[in-house]
Amino acid sequence: MKKIKPLWKDPLIHFFIIGGLIYLFSRFIPANPQPHNQIIVVNDQLINEIKRDYIAQYGKVPDRLVLSTLVDRWLHSELLYRKGLEFGLDKSDIAIRERVIQKTEQLYKSLIDIAAPSEQELQQWYQTKQHNYLSASKYSFEHVLVNKTAENAQQIASAALADIQHGKRPESLGHRYQQFNLRNEVNLQISFGKGFAKHIKELEPQVWAMLESNKYWHIIKITQHHRASLPQLADIQQQVYADWYKQQQQRELAELISKLKQDFQIIRGSDDA
Repeated sequence: MKKIKPLWKDPLIHFFIIGGLIYLFSRFIPANPQPHNQIIVVNDQLINEIKRDYIAQYGKVPDRLVLSTLVDRWLHSELLYRKGLEFGLDKSDIAIRERVIQKTEQLYKSLIDIAAPSEQELQQWYQTKQHNYLSASKYSFEHVLVNKTAENAQQIASAALADIQHGKRPESLGHRYQQFNLRNEVNLQISFGKGFAKHIKELEPQVWAMLESNKYWHIIKITQHHRASLPQLADIQQQVYADWYKQQQQRELAELISKLKQDFQIIRGSDDA
């Protein structure tokens, strides 16, 4: 009697099993799976961000049609952005490089946890930075201007000064007359030059005098002088705290960047090259 071969040893059965497996794989596994960087996910988080941007700009919630258009517009931009990265366009574009640097720095800053300083610590920090908070000297004054291009301009200015000292009103002399209120040194430099801003400090208040600038002879009287002063911490505490926080944040960021160097091999040529 002929011995019957077990079914699992039958080549025909093997053929059907292998064929079935191939069929299943072909149905449930894509023939060409997409690389991770070619997958674009439009999820609820992204849609909510698009909504928030629209509300911030227009003050209302986008309807379904507008939102669909906004998402399509984002997808359009994302496709171009991904293709640009594929072409390597980001590597030679300084603007893109700086934007990536800026966003990465912002990300790191958001991860930095800085404990608030005590009142004593903030006061001590303020004392070391007082020069940053001095209010500038400010001058209020009136003056008569004699253009230096005029013939005998200095003599004309001297005569005008003498007239004022003898009781004539400065605005009645026929020359250009101006009044300024609380101008600081920077304003004076812009208007009349560094020499004027420097030498106005030497003038005695409420006394008419002559002062030279780049373009004019000035017959000038200082009516008010607010000297540089340091405000109390309580008056500018919010600004001082913001400046303190920024300094601490920059320090922490510098430490993080220093640690980043450990992840790279940096090959650096001579700085004299």
